[in-house]
Amino acid sequence: MQKRQYMTEVVFSLAETLGFKADRDLLLKVSLEAGMRIDFRQSDWLDRLIGVLAQAASKKKKLIRELMQAKPYLTDSLIHVQLGNPDRIFIHKK
Repeated sequence: MQKRQYMTEVVFSLAETLGFKADRDLLLKVSLEAGMRIDFRQSDWLDRLIGVLAQAASKKKKLIRELMQAKPYLTDSLIHVQLGNPDRIFIHKK
């Protein structure tokens, strides 16, 4: 589920960055192309996501991959995985 959430958040982030539309058709295509690979535990889901986004943005896959690595794509789904629920994290000064 977290991979699917990450996938959706990346779609919206890149759509905003590159100026393409994250509409119902794109989300359906991403869900079918990459999401189904997640569901069937296929390791190429991220590559397929990058391919769909490259096509939607009319950009090269390399650029999409670089943006995903360079921009701080610490999505809500990754924050929960890495830190836990942010509402329950307390930092105390010693």
